[in-house]
Amino acid sequence: MSTNYFNPITYIPRAPTQTPVRLPNQTSVTLPTANPNWTTVTGYSPIGPNNQAAAPNQGNIASLAAGLYGSGTPGQPGYVPGLNERVATQLGQARNNARDALRGFGGVSFRADDPSTPNVDESLMMDYRPDQLGRNERQAVLSARAQANARGMLSSGFADQMVGSALQRVGEQARAIVNQYSNQINEIANRNFDPLTGLAVQTLGQIQSLYGADTQWAATQELQRPAPTPAATPPASEPVSATPPPPSTPARASGSTLWSGRSQPTTTWADSQFGPGNYRIVQESQIVNGRRVPKWVVRAR
Repeated sequence: MSTNYFNPITYIPRAPTQTPVRLPNQTSVTLPTANPNWTTVTGYSPIGPNNQAAAPNQGNIASLAAGLYGSGTPGQPGYVPGLNERVATQLGQARNNARDALRGFGGVSFRADDPSTPNVDESLMMDYRPDQLGRNERQAVLSARAQANARGMLSSGFADQMVGSALQRVGEQARAIVNQYSNQINEIANRNFDPLTGLAVQTLGQIQSLYGADTQWAATQELQRPAPTPAATPPASEPVSATPPPPSTPARASGSTLWSGRSQPTTTWADSQFGPGNYRIVQESQIVNGRRVPKWVVRAR
């Protein structure tokens, strides 16, 4: 005799049915590629070209991007798991709880994960074989037959009815666990990956909005940034009978910084400031709000 948790009780042996819980591949969701410019938008303070200011939303953008895509190295300090990893952990916990609750019920088993499909976790899916009895079903049958025997009806139709009712109760218990598991994993998937209301699309929308605001801010700062002031032209001197020696130019140590800023200076401007051939333009980097951003430097030759 066998019981089927997901169909009406019958005493006719059944063939294996489809998996009671058929899941979408939640962990195969591909997030949009992270935009490297999201955390490198910078601008200038209107005070002057050397007074740099980071865009106001860079910190929030970096935090949101880390929560969506992850940050750092697993096992190292400061590691932040991405959304896909966090969802996979939640689904695994739901599967483990359901698997523990279903121990003792016959015919219900979870599949093994297939390592050849890294974007799909087959261990979230369960299979059912109705021709198998577990510990709970066997105990229910023995208890029902004992009750029938106590009434002297062990070989009667009444005993069969009691066994069927007992198996029905066990089947309902298992079905409730399966339904709860199915609802739980689908709720996790929808909460995080629903294309309209899921956490992934909401976070991406926040990042894009903040990035757009920072881009507009940087453009405004660039318009307000004063242009480099050209060197003043010395007044013409009256001719004299004897030509005085040319004034000495203050010596600059080779490699010393003459100017630094966030935009690349032109050679025309640099020639007017420091004299042709007296300088070299170098691109370096600096740390702003915990992020490495580009910096242009003019150094003496």
